[in-house]
Amino acid sequence: MNKKPILSFMEKQPGDVMRTCADISLARSRLGYQPKVSLTDGLLIQMNDLHALYRRDGQHVSYPSL
Repeated sequence: MNKKPILSFMEKQPGDVMRTCADISLARSRLGYQPKVSLTDGLLIQMNDLHALYRRDGQHVSYPSL
């Protein structure tokens, strides 16, 4: 993309999750759940979708801090 993102750092919002221990092992064992998309690929897909959305709306792309 060869562009540096414009970052907007914001205060924590009510309801922001500070830490998570997400675990799909129960769904995997009881339901046979198996993700079709890896976390890395899913994040890349999400980033590309957001880029397309913001480009279409003529807005600058800014990502929240992690």
